[in-house]
Amino acid sequence: MAFVLSPTRLFLRKYNKLIKRDTVLEQRIDGLLQRLLVDPKDPTLASHKVIAYVDSRPAMSSTVTGDLRIIWRYGDKTEEMQILDLVDIGGHSGSKKVY
Repeated sequence: MAFVLSPTRLFLRKYNKLIKRDTVLEQRIDGLLQRLLVDPKDPTLASHKVIAYVDSRPAMSSTVTGDLRIIWRYGDKTEEMQILDLVDIGGHSGSKKVY
């Protein structure tokens, strides 16, 4: 089955702000997204179930760096593909944490 990423506006806004001047971080995030496309259950993603801060619906959190997380959830599914909704990206701790 093929996986397709579907980022929300919130995700894209935060992603663009994070990578604006940090090409190393951009490469790490993009690498994680590529692994997510291949296998969302890949153990190197360190994914685990969470309640997303954005809308309190169940979602998954994958680790980019020590504190940076990508929040995603399984979206629509057909026989050929599964959509992965990219909900949020941000820190795991602090007042602006993503969950």
